[in-house]
Amino acid sequence: MRSPLAPTKLPPAGARAPPWRSVRARVPRC
Repeated sequence: MRSPLAPTKLPPAGARAPPWRSVRARVPRC
């Protein structure tokens, strides 16, 4: 729950899997 952790976690997560893909895997709406 750190300020620099949130923004830093976004870049690495995007490199592994796109943001839109993560949302779809989490909540298959489409």
